Amino acid sequence: MKLNLIAKMKVHKHKIVHLSNLLLVFCSVIVGAFTISSIFSGKHYQFNDCEMLVNGNIAITRYETFRNTRGSDINPGSDEIIMVNQDGEIVERLGEPEISIRAPHSILPLENDTYLIADCFNGEIDLIENKTTTWTYRIQDINWSKVDSSFNSETYFENLMQPDPVHVNDVDIRREGSTEYLLISPRNYNMIFEINFTAARGRTNVNESDITWWFGRPSNTSLLKMQHNPDYMEDGNIIVADSENGRILMVNYSSKEIYWDSSHYISLYWPRDADVCPDDDDTLLITDSLNHRVLEYDMEAQVINWEFSKDIIQPYHSDYLDDDKILIVGDISANVLIIDPNQGIIEWEYKNRNSNDLFRSMFLILLSLPLVSLVRTWGKGIKYTTKKKIFMVSSSIGMIIMCMVLAIFPSIITKLLVRITDMVSRNNFIPS
Repeated sequence: MKLNLIAKMKVHKHKIVHLSNLLLVFCSVIVGAFTISSIFSGKHYQFNDCEMLVNGNIAITRYETFRNTRGSDINPGSDEIIMVNQDGEIVERLGEPEISIRAPHSILPLENDTYLIADCFNGEIDLIENKTTTWTYRIQDINWSKVDSSFNSETYFENLMQPDPVHVNDVDIRREGSTEYLLISPRNYNMIFEINFTAARGRTNVNESDITWWFGRPSNTSLLKMQHNPDYMEDGNIIVADSENGRILMVNYSSKEIYWDSSHYISLYWPRDADVCPDDDDTLLITDSLNHRVLEYDMEAQVINWEFSKDIIQPYHSDYLDDDKILIVGDISANVLIIDPNQGIIEWEYKNRNSNDLFRSMFLILLSLPLVSLVRTWGKGIKYTTKKKIFMVSSSIGMIIMCMVLAIFPSIITKLLVRITDMVSRNNFIPS
């Protein structure tokens, strides 16, 4: 009787294990299929820049996350600028078929439905008027030896990253009387330069005489290395995020001397933006990308006034708004936030939900691993001491709880993975 009962229990046990294994395989296939379909659905974007428009809408630059190679789209024509209203609705788009842009990294609103765009993978600055490209400045067409003879064969712009040799990531504008100037950032040149926009706008081709100023050079990475978001300050000098060197610089426009370097005061990890507070010249808003935070720094007191890191992965850009709020765009998290820095709360958010679903689906796969281990071990009938059983069960439950948390809040592990990947393969993994 006892033997029959034990035999029946073993049969039932094997049936349960068999059914559990089938269920786990089924769930893994479903989750895996969802992940693969998510990758190739053409709906996963990376955000780079955002600007508050005068009508209250927000302009966001975005492009396809998954590419065969940098600059080659799985889903061509998906790169665009979207205008989002306060209800989170896309009310306007700038992209194909009207204009062709590849990985737009910056948008600068001018007036009368006119924008300047840093067309990153095309290596050019585009002037868009009424949804039409009316002027293009191709950076690769510049013969730098005509600009300055010191740009010889040793320092010339050769053997740069392919197929993205320029990677122009920002454009800013200043006006001096009736003349307008553009400050341009070709990241992979390790330099920034200025052109006479008023003169260049009247030409169809690049003319080296239009270049009026530059700072940095490809062969001297002690000045700039893979910089982002240079801006003109109120006094005419330049502030720039020297990303690979982990610092914010202030450069005297006339002498080209660095007169403030954040690395003497604060530790940053791949910063990609810095703005001077409109109400206080001694205060900076810094986007510390690979520390996954935006912070305000008091240069005089040498203290961080506040920092914000909730729900943003690898922030790219941030701006002061008129109502003391902060506008932030998350790169990998593909979201735009308006926050109240004093209370540390998010007041408004627009996000690419499909990208968040992708992260969740990846972590759901992790969720099945401890379950598979637990069921298969139990099914094999391996004998364990009480302590080992307690350890195995508690570890599995702990892993399940952790994976469930990560499936719901994937930004926690994503931030860690971004940091680890960057540290392990620094030369190959370079954020935009």
